[in-house]
Parts: sequence; structure tokens; C-alpha cells
Amino acid sequence: MTGFFTNKIKKTFTLGAFFFSLVFFGTSVFAFTEDFDSYSDGYYLKDMLNWSISTYGVSPYTSNDFYVSSPLSLRFPPSSANYWHYYYFDDIINEDFTFSFDFLTTYTNKDGFRILFTGDSSPNPVTISQIQFTIPAHPAEIYIANSTGGSLSVFSNMQSYTWYHIDIEFSFSTYSIRVNVDNTGWSDWVGFTSMTDNINSFAFYYEVKPYSNITNFYIDNLEIPVEINEPYLWSDWCGSDAGKLIETTPVNLCDVGTSGTVSFDGSKWNWDCIDGVVSQSCRAYLATTEPVDGTCGA
Repeated sequence: MTGFFTNKIKKTFTLGAFFFSLVFFGTSVFAFTEDFDSYSDGYYLKDMLNWSISTYGVSPYTSNDFYVSSPLSLRFPPSSANYWHYYYFDDIINEDFTFSFDFLTTYTNKDGFRILFTGDSSPNPVTISQIQFTIPAHPAEIYIANSTGGSLSVFSNMQSYTWYHIDIEFSFSTYSIRVNVDNTGWSDWVGFTSMTDNINSFAFYYEVKPYSNITNFYIDNLEIPVEINEPYLWSDWCGSDAGKLIETTPVNLCDVGTSGTVSFDGSKWNWDCIDGVVSQSCRAYLATTEPVDGTCGA
């Protein structure tokens, strides 16, 4: 998970409420989340941090027409068609994860919408998977492109002016992807279209059809949550004091390697276990043993 939490848009960590991380194993933290509600109405996607479009492309923008989280979502008008709109992570994602978002179309008989995921296969990026909303189909469907040039239908009968929640799960152990729409069940796994061990960007694409210029697509609540692997609290390298609520400076620091300097920020201790050029970060938390004398309010 090294470097995964460096994305600069909006981030939510469980470290501020560390007690829940210690008790409820397997909970999720959001490595990336964007609901577009912090921007003003009509704010261009191209002006948001880490987003990029073609020089000649017309940018999507925030809108209060429809939304899941009040008061805004991201609108793709017809003028934004036929250009890829990329979001670049500050660092690569190299472990299994789920990409989630909410989707709405104003018509199901015109145009199409695609989602592309790209991996960093140095020296050149590679397209590893693509999800396509075949809006002109009757009924409208969602497909996953596969490695042989075909596709797998994962959802049908999409309706206009209806929000759908989309979960896209990536497995780097099997190099495959699957989709769940509105919690109706996961599709079969489909192999990556290109082999890579990571993802460094995703992109949206409005595919306009001939003689069509009427459809608006909306995106809301982009999220990439990852399961806590407890790299700090429960690493095999860390000593028995790691992850504990303790009253004094930890002394049982490392089971592997040599401990570095122990720092304290008022609520937790941090240190590294170092073995040659490799290290693992560990931490322990301050326990307050004195009761708090106060009165609960309403």
C-alpha cells in the first residue's frame, strides 16, 4: 500500500479515529473519494486537481441538475463528447481494490459512455480494462471488454433518469475485473485486456452517435476504498507493543530488523524497523487511564 494514500483531492483516513481501526478489523478506508460538492456549480473538470483532457476537448462540469450527494454531481454534456477525461493518481495502485461511483443517463436510446483504466507498464502506459455503457441498445446494457476483443454483458434494462451505483472490482492476483450494479450481484470475472501489476489512472469518455446531440451523463460519488492491511499495526516486523494502547514509551519495538528513532506526537508513537535497505513503519497509541470528569450533554 506504499504511496497509495497520497492522492490530493479529498481523502478520509481512519487514523483520526484510531480506536475503530484497532477494534473492527477489515473495515475500509477511502484512498480516493470525490463527490464534487466542494466546488461551485458549473466548475470545469479540467480545472480540478489531477484531471486532464485533450487540448481540444470541452470539459465536463459540476451541475445541480441531478445528484446523489447534495448539491452537485459531474455532468457530461454533448459538447464534451469524443474526448477522454483522465484522472491521474499521484502514485500507482498495486493491490486489489474496488472502484465505485453513481451513474445517470438522461436517455437510453442515444450515445454511449465508457470507463477506461490504465496501468503503468514502463516505459509506456497500457489499457488494462474498459467498461462500456451501451446506451443505444434496447434494453440499454453495461459491458466489460475482455482480452480477446469480445465483451461480457453484466447488466441490462438500464432506465433513463435513474441513478445506478456501480462497483468495479480489480484483482491483480488473477489479472481480472468484475462488476456489480446496484448490489444485484457480481458478474463473472473478465481478464484484463493487457497485463499489468498496477493502475495509475482512469478516464471517462462520452461516445456520441451520428445525428445525436441530446444525451447528458452524470457521475457522482467516485470512491476507491481499500481493505486495511494494518501495515503499521500488525506487520510481522513490528514488536509486541505495535498497535497497542499503552501508557509509556514503547520498548518492544521490532521482531525483525533494528528499530529507528521513536517519535511521539501527543497521541501516538511512531518508529521504523530497519533491515538493510528495507524498513517497515510501526506505531502504538497513548492510553488514557484517568477517568474524564464531565457531564454528558444531549
